[in-house]
Order: sequence, then structure tokens, then C-alpha cells
Amino acid sequence: MSTDGLRSPKTLGAWLTPVLLLAISVAWAAESGKQNDDKPERAVFETEAEPTPPAINRLMQDRKYAEAAAAIDKLLAEPPTADKQDVHRDWLMYLKGRALHLAGRYDEAVAAYEQLERELPEGRWVRRARFGRAVSLTRKGDFQSAEKIYREQAAWLLSLDRKQEIADIYLEFADAYFKPAPEQQLEQQQPDYEKALQFYNQALEVGPKPEKRAEVELLAARCYQALGNLQEAATRFARFSKEHPDNKLDLEARFRLGECQFGQNQLEEARRTWQDLLAEYAGDKSPRVAEAAFQLSQTWRLPRPQSEEELELGVASLNSFLEQFPEHKLAGKAFLRIASSYMSRGRFDEAVASIQKFLDDKRYADREEAPDAQVLLGRCYQLQKKFPAALEAWRNYLAQHPAHRSWSEVQRQIVNTEFLLGYEAKLAKHYDQARKLWGEFLVKYPLDPRDPGILYEFGRMQFLEQKYDEAINEWRRLVAKYPKTNQASQAQFMIAATLEEKLDKLPEALKEFRKVTWGTHAAQAQARIARLTARSLAIVTERVFRTNETPKIKLTTRNVEKVAVRVYAIDMETYFRKMHLASGVEGLDIALIDPDRTFEFEAPNYAEYQQLESEIEIPLLTGGPANAPPAGVMAVTVSGKTLEATTLVMVSDLDVIIKSSRDEVFVFAENLRTGKPWPKARLLISNGQQVFAEAQTGDDGVFQKSYEE
Repeated sequence: MSTDGLRSPKTLGAWLTPVLLLAISVAWAAESGKQNDDKPERAVFETEAEPTPPAINRLMQDRKYAEAAAAIDKLLAEPPTADKQDVHRDWLMYLKGRALHLAGRYDEAVAAYEQLERELPEGRWVRRARFGRAVSLTRKGDFQSAEKIYREQAAWLLSLDRKQEIADIYLEFADAYFKPAPEQQLEQQQPDYEKALQFYNQALEVGPKPEKRAEVELLAARCYQALGNLQEAATRFARFSKEHPDNKLDLEARFRLGECQFGQNQLEEARRTWQDLLAEYAGDKSPRVAEAAFQLSQTWRLPRPQSEEELELGVASLNSFLEQFPEHKLAGKAFLRIASSYMSRGRFDEAVASIQKFLDDKRYADREEAPDAQVLLGRCYQLQKKFPAALEAWRNYLAQHPAHRSWSEVQRQIVNTEFLLGYEAKLAKHYDQARKLWGEFLVKYPLDPRDPGILYEFGRMQFLEQKYDEAINEWRRLVAKYPKTNQASQAQFMIAATLEEKLDKLPEALKEFRKVTWGTHAAQAQARIARLTARSLAIVTERVFRTNETPKIKLTTRNVEKVAVRVYAIDMETYFRKMHLASGVEGLDIALIDPDRTFEFEAPNYAEYQQLESEIEIPLLTGGPANAPPAGVMAVTVSGKTLEATTLVMVSDLDVIIKSSRDEVFVFAENLRTGKPWPKARLLISNGQQVFAEAQTGDDGVFQKSYEE
């Protein structure tokens, strides 16, 4: 279906005029001759496509038909000139016959029409001339001859050739939209598949010849595919193969069906379609056979297979493609797809082997995939942390393909890889090598955004080697060279933290913390300043002490030079009878009670800003009921000028194991100093509201009894 002569949809519209005139010719010929002869329409004498000389047109309009016929004869006898090149001879000959008919000279009209048919049998107005001759024959009474003409034309109008001719008009439009001519593409930029589909469907409704119909059905299906209606396209492609199994276009239909199924993520269906195509057309020379073999790999999700099984099957399909079509244009892409698939599963050695096989084959030396293969090879080595090999591959690429699209990206990757050389050395704790590699990096790339981070890592490596002064010097270098950056904020913070935590230079540390006024570590620095300058006091009793030990509490202070210690004896039996528990003594309000003992404690080795940890010995306060074990329970309060904390100190050799159920209590008492059971240990048993029983352990240190409470 040629689109020759078509320029745009607007131009195509002009072609409809003669077609429509032909379509109404039977009705026009059957009309009353009187009406048409007396009042001819202007379109009969002049059309946009067939201009008529003004003089002849005026004669026709003035109904001077004989003079018009004579003028036409004179014009036809003259040789064509530049100003008459648009006057079509077949139109003038037809117009002459029409003028003679309207003049009532029917025999001459018939002769004029016959002359047109004889001299220009392929002319555009020949078929109209046949109908005109029939009208003239009818008017002169030769109905038999007229009937013969009408019968021939009616047969033609209903013939397959006529249907094909009408269908060709629709197809001409459809083809222009489906694949615009180059100059038309400049106007509409891309094919209009929706409009093309409309005309293809109209052509199918008209009924083209069987051999043409199959082609149109396939084109309509391709329109649905291009419009994204893959389900309808797949249905049409499948129906095409079923209805036209022997058609030469069946291979194309099957290939397209696989594409539509794949586009709908119907991977197994697409795979079967393409496999059936390869089996049916194994020896066919169509490029679709090789393309189907190549596309099979995608049905196993290459180059991103989801499993090892998909990887193996997909790679096998591509290897089969390469064996059958080693010099196909897609061979390079097949190698790259194999390599990318191996890379996606972390099998870099196989990826490298595939790329190297491609690059080493002289048949592919000039393929457009060769530069991409070198880029991918470098990436494989980089992911394997074989950085020198990656750099070599990429540098070869830069030298051989300076105009390739990935040139700039490869340059960036080379810089990244040179950075990674130092980074991997640092991770392996090869700090001297890391400093050497990164030092070269700083000289080579002084504007790289990672340079501040490298300077920070220089200090960090010195810190990890416990070279704290050297670490501080490196960080000061960073702060001076890249002020007000986040890396400088972190470095300044680490200077202060190292002075505080490792060098114990708290005043200097505080001074350095106050310099961190920007960046990511400013808030942490403020917290450190607040902690260093604030007064803090905390005490804790770490365990229960035995009677042969001196009880102690742990004191943690900052900026508190000395504290007052107050000791209060606690009668735990009285406390338990009231509170029904043994905890919470620390929360008692004992400020108004006179302590049993008071003394001061000065923090040893006191230094401003320094957090100090000390132990305070607490003298034991004895006394208690008879039969009670030697013990002491004391509340100890430690206070500074504005700070205070309280803890509970217990001294006892007694330890008990208690088990209880809903109606039974079991107690085992033990002397932890001797490791023996504790006989006659007094027990107070409470349900949380009242002490409902008192008891003692037996000689074996055991008490067991059931209670309704």
C-alpha cells in the first residue's frame, strides 16, 4: 500500500472528490435528464482538482453548449503551453461530451465520450465518460446499448476489484497515519496509530481481497499494540495465526503475539509462543527468528533473574542464540545481557568471562556494544574490589572511545575507585597504606567533595592508633581548610572529646567544645558543655553487705568538692508492717528527722569539670529485736550545696528463697556466710493489706504452710 503522492491529511482529503463523484454516478445517470440538462451544477463545469479555462466556463454557465464544445475542440488542438499545463486533457474531453449532450447533440456526445475512452483508457474521467455515454444513449432512445453500459458498471461497482479500490482509499489514509512520509513526520512528529486503526477497520468493513485482507488485519493488530491495548492486540495476533496458518505473515503475527504476552507479564505464555515460532520456522531466513531466539531470555527475567534457575535457563537460551546466530546484530547485546545477569546474582567471575569472550572475538571488534562491554568489565572488577583491574579496564576504555556516551561517567567511576582503594585499606586497618593512597587522591583531586571526609579519617586513624596528639593535629588541619562544613563540625567536636576523654584536659576540652557553633555536632557539643559545667551528684548501693564487711556506697560527682553524709537507722519490721513491702525506703521524706550519724566527705583528687567516682564507707548502726540476725538497714543521704540523693544500705547474712501460690507459702532461709540453713528466722506474712500471719523457719531453715488468705 503506497503512500506516494500523499503529503498530509489535508491533501488526502482532496482525493475524495473524484471518488465521491464516482460513487454517485449511477444515481446521477438515472435522474431525469430534463432537470439536469436545464440546471447544470457549477461543479460539473469546474472543480478544484480540474480547473476549466474561464472562457469555456462562462460559455457553459451561459448555456452556450455548442460554442463551448467548439472552444474545447480548439483548445485540444493547440499544443500545450506553460500557462495550460494544469488543464487536464481527459477532463476537457469529458466536458466536451457533456456540452454536446446538453446541446442535444447526443450522437456527437456519444462519439466524444468514446473518443475519451479510446485515447485515454486510464484517464481519471473515463468511468464518468461511460456513464455519460449511457445517459446520451438513453436520451436518443438506444436503451439496449445504455442498459449494457449500466449492467457492466453495476457489475464493476459490486466486484472485488471495486471493493479493493475503495479499500485502497482507506488504506492510503491508514498507511499515511501508520507510517508518515518524512516530510509529514515533521508536522505531526510521530505516527497516529489511533487514526490509522480507524481507517484499517473501515477498509476491513469494505471487504478487500483475501490476500490483502490478511495484511490489513495484521496492521490493525499492530495499531492496537502500539496504542498499548496489548490484550486486544494479542487476541488479534492469535486469531490471525489460527485463521491464516499458511500466510507468509504468520511468523510476524506469532512474534508480535509473544511481545504482547510479555508486555502483559505473561512470561510462560510468551515463552511458549516464541518457542513454537522457533520450532515452526527453524530454517526460515526471516530476522524475526533470530529476534525471537534473543527475546526468549527475557521470559526468564534476564537481565534481572529472580533465582539461580531463571539465571541458568535464561543464559542457556542466549548461548543457544549465539551458537545459531553468531554474527547477528544482537550478538553483542546477548553477551552484555549474559554478563549483566550474572552480575545481578553476584557471580562476577562468570560475568567477567562473558565480557572477555566478547571483547576477544575479532568479529565483534567494531560492534557498538564493545565500549559498553569495557565499561561493564570495569564495573565487575570494581564490585569484586579488584580495583587495579577496574582502573585498567576503564582507562583502556577512555583511550579507545573518547566520544562514547559513558565517557564522563567512567571518569567519575575512576575517581570513585581511586577513593575506594584508600577506603578498603582503612577498613583492613592498613592505615599507613590508606594514608598514602588518600594523600595521592587529595593531590590529584583537590576539589573532590570527599576531601574533607578524607582529612577527618586521617585524624580518625591516628585516634584508633592511640596517637591522640597527631589525631588532634589532623582534625585542626581539617577545621582550618574547610571551615563551617559538617566535617569540620565533627572534627572540632572530636578535638574536644579527645582532650576530655583521652588526655584528661578538661578545661581545654571545654574551650574546644565552645568552638563548635555550626554543623551536625553543634548540639552534641552544647550537651557536653552543659555536662562539664553542671554540678552533678549520684549515689548507688551496689549490693547487700555481710556482717563481716564494711558497707560502702558509690558516689559519682562533677564540680562538687565535698558532700555531707547523713545516716538514718531503719526499723524494717515496723516499716514492713505499715507499708507491706521492703522497697521504697529511698523515697521517704527524712529531711526533718535527726540523723543517727553525720559526717563530711571530700572527693579525693578533686578537679574542676572532672567526673569523679568515690566510695564512702558507712559505719554500721546495730540494734534490733532479740533473735534477729546481726544486721543493719540504713537510709543514707548525701548532699552538696544544691544537690541531694538517698540510697538504702543493708547489712545482713540472711538470704531467703520464697515461693508462693494462691493458698500456700514456702520459705527457705540460709546463712550466706556459713552456707547453712537459718533456723528460727522470723517471718511476717502479708497479703498486701495486712500482716495476717507471723511464723519462724524450722531447724532446717524451711517454712511451708497453707493459708486461706
